[in-house]
Amino acid sequence: MSFAPQQNWDEYYSLVDPIRIEKDRLLKPTQKLRQYQEIFDSVWSLRAVNANKFINPCEDAKLTCRAELLEAYNRVSGPSCD
Repeated sequence: MSFAPQQNWDEYYSLVDPIRIEKDRLLKPTQKLRQYQEIFDSVWSLRAVNANKFINPCEDAKLTCRAELLEAYNRVSGPSCD
């Protein structure tokens, strides 16, 4: 059926792979934070490129607050969990 939407099954199977799920579950909190920070940074950079597409002030306030909290967290020096 040529009219049916095409699915990326390789990507889907990589996301539901039990080995990958177990690997992600065993990550330390600092490693998870780094992953979230990378995702946030990529979203933030895409947002900066397409700034006029994101006009929602509530979303802008949340992203700004998130950036400030992340910066404050990175300034705190405490025991390392790595």
